[in-house]
Amino acid sequence: MTKFLVAAATALATVVTTAQATITTYNDRALFEAVIAGAPTIRTEGFDNNTDSMFFVHETGLETESPNNNHLVRGSELRLVLEGDRDEPTITNVAFPLPVFAFGFNYREANNPSDGDAAQVTINDGSGEQTFVIFNVGGRNGFAGFVGMGTLTSVVFGSTGGDSTFNGDFIWFDDLTFASSQVPVPAAAPLMLAGLAGLGLRRRKAT
Repeated sequence: MTKFLVAAATALATVVTTAQATITTYNDRALFEAVIAGAPTIRTEGFDNNTDSMFFVHETGLETESPNNNHLVRGSELRLVLEGDRDEPTITNVAFPLPVFAFGFNYREANNPSDGDAAQVTINDGSGEQTFVIFNVGGRNGFAGFVGMGTLTSVVFGSTGGDSTFNGDFIWFDDLTFASSQVPVPAAAPLMLAGLAGLGLRRRKAT
């Protein structure tokens, strides 16, 4: 019984539950990775290629797009500038190369929402949009992980707003890990299947 209570207390210390039960948040990378360990496909984006543009396709196939061109990659980190008080708030859209049910990342310099603009992420896992303030998941510097009950259909980073005099929340990401229940199909697979189909057709004609 004592061991059970200790294990339960440890889990409560590292998992941040939300009112919406469809997405669970984690502030401990090791626990997050243990939860997704059985997924057929797990990739980690290290943001190793420096770039500065409106749209990036990273090495893992991860795509990030900032309509206001407010993100860049420097020193193996992705920096987002998020401002919620403009007429057109700055956001960053994230698209994964495979259908994913979970993602998580190391980060630093997340603002406390009580101090003004703070980074947040809005996720839809098919049950509706749910918004999480990064600071509330793991503090100013730490890890934030999200595991949905279904496929994540949209992931958008933005800002809480709240301080029109502040020039947004600068937040830095590294080692973004995502997990998919789908096994990636090799690029040559469609050609191979087409070839096998053609061979089968020839054999039927020959008989």
